[in-house]
Amino acid sequence: MTVPEPGQVLTPAAFVDELRRLRAWSDLSYREIERRARSAGDVLPASTLAGALNRETLPPLAVVTAFVRACGGGVTEWAAAWRRLAEKSAARARVSRAAAPPARREAAPAVVPRLIPPRGAHLAGRDGELARVTAALLGEASATVLVTGAAGIGKTSLAVHAAHDLAADFPDGLLYADLRGAGTDPADPAAVLTGFLRALGSVGTAVPADHDGRVHLYRSITSHRRILVVLDDAAGPAHVRDLLPTGDNCATLVTSRAGLAGLDGHRLQLGLLPLADATALLREMIGDRRADADPGQVEAIAEHCGRLPLAVWIAGARLAARPNLPVAVVADALGDARGRLDALTVGDVGVRTSLEVGHRRLGPDAGRLLRLLAPVPGDFPGWAASALLDATPQAAERALDELVEVHLVASIDRDGHERFGLHDLVRDFAAELPEPGREAAFARLLSGAMHLAGEAESRVGTDFQGLPGPPATRWRPDAATVERELAEPLAWFEREHGFLIRLSERGLSGAATRLVPATSIAASLTAYFQVRGLFEEWRRVQTRALSAARDAGLSVAAARLHRALGEFTTIVDDYPAAIAHFEDCLAFGPADDPAYTADAVAGLAYVCRLTGRYASALTHFERARDLARRTGNRNLEVYAVNGIGVVWLEEGRPGRAGELFRSAMELSREAGYLMGESQSHRCLGQAARNSGDLESALRHYGDAERISLDLDDRLGTAHARVWLGDVHARLGDRGRGHRLMAESLWVYRAYANTWGEAAVLHCLAVSHLAAGRAERALTRASRAARLWESIGTPAWAATGLDVLAAVHTALDDADEARAAEARAALLRAGLEHVPEGA
Repeated sequence: MTVPEPGQVLTPAAFVDELRRLRAWSDLSYREIERRARSAGDVLPASTLAGALNRETLPPLAVVTAFVRACGGGVTEWAAAWRRLAEKSAARARVSRAAAPPARREAAPAVVPRLIPPRGAHLAGRDGELARVTAALLGEASATVLVTGAAGIGKTSLAVHAAHDLAADFPDGLLYADLRGAGTDPADPAAVLTGFLRALGSVGTAVPADHDGRVHLYRSITSHRRILVVLDDAAGPAHVRDLLPTGDNCATLVTSRAGLAGLDGHRLQLGLLPLADATALLREMIGDRRADADPGQVEAIAEHCGRLPLAVWIAGARLAARPNLPVAVVADALGDARGRLDALTVGDVGVRTSLEVGHRRLGPDAGRLLRLLAPVPGDFPGWAASALLDATPQAAERALDELVEVHLVASIDRDGHERFGLHDLVRDFAAELPEPGREAAFARLLSGAMHLAGEAESRVGTDFQGLPGPPATRWRPDAATVERELAEPLAWFEREHGFLIRLSERGLSGAATRLVPATSIAASLTAYFQVRGLFEEWRRVQTRALSAARDAGLSVAAARLHRALGEFTTIVDDYPAAIAHFEDCLAFGPADDPAYTADAVAGLAYVCRLTGRYASALTHFERARDLARRTGNRNLEVYAVNGIGVVWLEEGRPGRAGELFRSAMELSREAGYLMGESQSHRCLGQAARNSGDLESALRHYGDAERISLDLDDRLGTAHARVWLGDVHARLGDRGRGHRLMAESLWVYRAYANTWGEAAVLHCLAVSHLAAGRAERALTRASRAARLWESIGTPAWAATGLDVLAAVHTALDDADEARAAEARAALLRAGLEHVPEGA
């Protein structure tokens, strides 16, 4: 089937029919089209689209272009067809108005109603929205503007200001009705219609007794007058359909908390006020002198009100009514979430009252979901609704859609991925509502997050996965959700790590049953923290989780966190702390679990090697290798075999080391362990470099760099590039070599990796010395040796001192050269070598 095109359709109904055919061709649901539109930078709510395709009138051009783009059609052709039909409709309207009897337009109606409420004094921060509304109402024949948004966002205030501003443009009257659509007792359209007819001059028996007769009379009267109709707080399309005027010179302004799917018109969704405008509203209400006396507290009030216009207005009204009340008193009261809604009440107006009206109209699932969302910190992904409700994704999405539709939950776009959030005042309100299942629901949410985080960590594959994974979960998302969420596990962590951290921290401070999943989530973030270099978050999150696990006697959780923090302290070169963490990991963990023991011993072996304890490192690596073979952990076996090879390489036995590196390479490829393959290439490159085979070294370092780049492993890439740059410089291409070293240096400094920083400076010193630039080499060689010695890597510090001695010799400074040589010899004397014959 070819892509449907509008062709030369002659009517709006035929145009819409072609749009329906395009949707059928795309095979996309309304929600899928909404998500695709969002990814393309368009705003196309599913409710708006459903309404547009279920009517026979021409949809707005913005809706058409966003829809066609999302479905994969040709936007240019559809837009041209839309403009052709719109121009035909406008031409017909101009002809109709020109043909109207002149007397009707010149004669004033018997009654000119002015039903609009008084204009409020304050409308701060809505100048742009007000201009858009008034322009749309005057911009075309029979214009309709739909203003939607959350409770307290200022829809009514905007509508009333717009009506007053346009009074002169609608000489035949301003009609207004409060439809009370958000409440449990919405206005009856029939009663509203009767009121409109009487306001327009129909009295007594002139008002038909039946509803259809009233609708026909209303449409007849408005057909030849210029009237603005404001329908405030509509429950939905059916609530207003019989109240829409039909005259080309009339206009309608509808406000609603709902999305009003099924109504055509210009749409405007109101958002929160910018902080500057919220503060300006307060200043207007309390006066500049009072605001200037404590501007920080005025801004704090605006922040505590969440920049919600109704809340800001109430706070300002309280202060205005009590001119001697310190601004700081109101700011302090609003800063306490437990009493915030009490403080946001003045007279019979209150944020709580406004929210209660909407809550009472929710369906059972949507109402329960709102109450269960109270303890969920920050924004959250869609699958969280399934966990909270313990429902299928489809049922949870319906409840979530209902909350989004009435603006109690906001739909948020995060780089093309939909997330959801509650305004702080809505969260405060939800927390007040009784809900006995709240604790169990939050436990399910923690459990689902634990499962996803653990699975994502294993898929990222940055480690050798020696420790047992998180414990079995009490609740987990269905398989389809898991695969959709974790299709790109590192990208998933990118989106969700903030949510996971907030969940973990909330779990640590709650009931004891929350601790196991909360600590497990913290431990599962290790892979992401490592790849992205988020060291401060890594330290903070896992240190707090470890403290909670130890206090609660959760030994396995504590062991996992000790292992993770051992990795962290190794990367940041705090080797004493790393050894302590790995030893504590062994102490807390199950001694009879070989997989567990192997993982901890491997980490310990690595630090022993770095600190020059080669005999201990060899013992630990060999033990880890043997345990890995017993448990079938190929990744850990690769890590251990490479580690053994590095011990032999640094002990001066390159032949034996090379055999082990090649063995590790084969194991990595058999297991599909790309991190291990990259490490094996780096090790083989180092062996070739040390033996003078620079071409082989160049090939191995280049392969290691390529694999690390494909894995998005910045630290692994830096490890490859520093030595790749060194080899290029040795082969004569110093420009390229130094660029690669500089790139590595930036990464090492960002990761606070002192060992790596010293390695770059060392290689630069060697390069400058070979080029006859001893003065440049001096500062780099000196700093490299100092850095390696400062973190406790004696073998590498001695290597750095060897180069420093050579630099001093080139500068004819024999005393300094001898001092560097003596210090290198002393460091080597302190190394723990592997015994002969081992």
